[in-house]
Amino acid sequence: MIEYALAKLSPRLNQIREMVPEQTYDVIWDCCCDHGLLGMSLMSTSKTRTMKFVDVVPTIMDQLHKQLSLHAPEYIEWSTLCEDVSTLQLLPTKERHLVLLAGVGGELSARFVELIITNNPNVYIDFLLCPVRDLFSLRKMLINKQLALLDEKLVTDNNRIYEILYVSTRAHEETLAVSAIGEKIWQTNTPGSQQIAKRYLDTLIKHYERAANQSALAAEALNLYQGVNVFSD
Repeated sequence: MIEYALAKLSPRLNQIREMVPEQTYDVIWDCCCDHGLLGMSLMSTSKTRTMKFVDVVPTIMDQLHKQLSLHAPEYIEWSTLCEDVSTLQLLPTKERHLVLLAGVGGELSARFVELIITNNPNVYIDFLLCPVRDLFSLRKMLINKQLALLDEKLVTDNNRIYEILYVSTRAHEETLAVSAIGEKIWQTNTPGSQQIAKRYLDTLIKHYERAANQSALAAEALNLYQGVNVFSD
């Protein structure tokens, strides 16, 4: 099962997997990440001792539970939860949690993250987020909630470019402030990554040019993205 999950990971999910540090988290929550593939792939590592899978679709959870019952490694504790991600109670509260959320829109991601934080006010939570769109609204919420940035990356998958945001509810010496439009993603170190960043920026500007007359948020985003300079280290 683990080998199957690794083989089926998309470039986007594989990049998220690689961003999870070793031996950091007590509990990792795979929320709606391609039928549990991302979480299953992490079960072959030493990145956590407890994996929890969450999705609101009963058939997905039933099938995943059957697969895990047959093939999950004995050294990993796991469980499946069929519920709305926004209602999660992250237990135990004194441990460090990582929430993985990919494949949904930025506005819905923002709603999930905001409610998880609200419902778990004293819990150490990191998030790895990869929405399919609407990153600007998500970033604005992260800034409003004073989350700290651990890392951010661009990844190309099936000819689309995605942002991955790695953020934390706890700021420390290794974290940065979250930017409304990103900073590290525009700092490239190879001709290939520079080309990807420029292409992604061009896509964003064209999108917000179409929407700017209908939305003050889109007009704000357009103004900021037009000031971005993609440069090489």
